Amino acid sequence: MTKYTTKQVADIIGVHKNTILNWIKRGKISDVQRDWKNHRMWRKEDIDKLYEIKNNYFQISISYDKKLLNNKNCLHKEKIINDGGKEL
Repeated sequence: MTKYTTKQVADIIGVHKNTILNWIKRGKISDVQRDWKNHRMWRKEDIDKLYEIKNNYFQISISYDKKLLNNKNCLHKEKIINDGGKEL
């Protein structure tokens, strides 16, 4: 069975190593098995769980960013109308 280091897993799923460590710290994923040097050793199943978490996180993040963008555009539009008396 192939095992991967945290850095290798981070490169595979496209996040920083610290992101994975933060997910463990926050309880989004349980800690994995460690080797005799106390290094985390990730299995394929663990990587699949990380992909799931990453995809859920980025979907929420993108949705949230779109809402912020829409709100900023509305506020910007109001400012232009109030300052100039007309809409661009």
